[in-house]
Amino acid sequence: MRASYLVIDKKLDMLLAVLNNGKVLRDRISNYPRLKAATQLQLEQWELSGKGIAIHWPDLNEDISIKGMIRSIAVDQAVAMLSEKEKV
Repeated sequence: MRASYLVIDKKLDMLLAVLNNGKVLRDRISNYPRLKAATQLQLEQWELSGKGIAIHWPDLNEDISIKGMIRSIAVDQAVAMLSEKEKV
């Protein structure tokens, strides 16, 4: 799995990675402290690393691998599921 494009919206706290297989990963910017502290303009200054296995923000000195994004999304989903069970 490799990223082919990235969509970022700070106001929506949204980081979308479009993968080369057509799937889309959706994560929250707030999961990454350096990204959370960045401006929208800084967030838009990304580049793909390793032919798409990671995303790099040179000005922010931040790198996020696709595997790292998947882990972050899985943690968010697990926490959401546990929160739902506690409400029942």
